[in-house]
Amino acid sequence: MMKPPFRITPTTLAILAGSGLILYAMRNQFPAAVQAAIASGDASLPRGFRNNNPFNVRKSAVKWRGKTGNDGAFEIFATMEAGLAAGIVNVRTKVRRGADTIEKFINILSPPVENDTAGYISQVAAAARIGAADVVDWNNKPLLARIFAEMVKIENGRHLKPLDLISKVIAKNAI
Repeated sequence: MMKPPFRITPTTLAILAGSGLILYAMRNQFPAAVQAAIASGDASLPRGFRNNNPFNVRKSAVKWRGKTGNDGAFEIFATMEAGLAAGIVNVRTKVRRGADTIEKFINILSPPVENDTAGYISQVAAAARIGAADVVDWNNKPLLARIFAEMVKIENGRHLKPLDLISKVIAKNAI
């Protein structure tokens, strides 16, 4: 059996995850050794990235497109795109129920009893360049991309790259 020409370490995986290359590896663009390391659920990757669930959508009875199971607390998706779509639809559902500002929907998604909700709200509003209590314009795709990108960063401790995947999911889901 031939050895791969490189060794996959937690540092290598973190670099791949941080650069967005992990998405390409999942689409069979990298050698089997890289794909195997990703599939193993390497603990050095954030849970949301290991689960293809960058918004950390909690486990539920919802039949999300691309859902393959859960890890006991959070949903697991077949692809990062499916996980992003579920997270975005989850936020949009809260908005349709009246949580139409960053402050309102983050208070629902990230309650103060278990999170630094005020910090989360402040960070997302700053990244979006709007006030936390301003109504979000759901027709402004660049604004939505900034909001969702920052939410993913907060949920996982780093940005999901390439960021254009978020814009692609927004467009595809007609948000």
